Amino acid sequence: MRFQIERNRRLYAEAIPGIAYLSPEGRFAVAAAADLYGAILGAIERGGYNVFSQRARVSAWGRVRRLPVAWWRARVRAGG
Repeated sequence: MRFQIERNRRLYAEAIPGIAYLSPEGRFAVAAAADLYGAILGAIERGGYNVFSQRARVSAWGRVRRLPVAWWRARVRAGG
């Protein structure tokens, strides 16, 4: 599980710049999903990688406080 989380973080880091190449209408949803799913990886780690007897989740406040980052990423234009 630790390997898969590290692998996913690398993949997210590689994919984030590509958000700028999406249509402006879709950028926010993709950026928000990337941030939120990335936060779930942290929740899995904090839970000791136990994904079978407890759900890894991000609190409502955790989701809301990540939205400005996603919004900012969605505003970035391709090429700079």
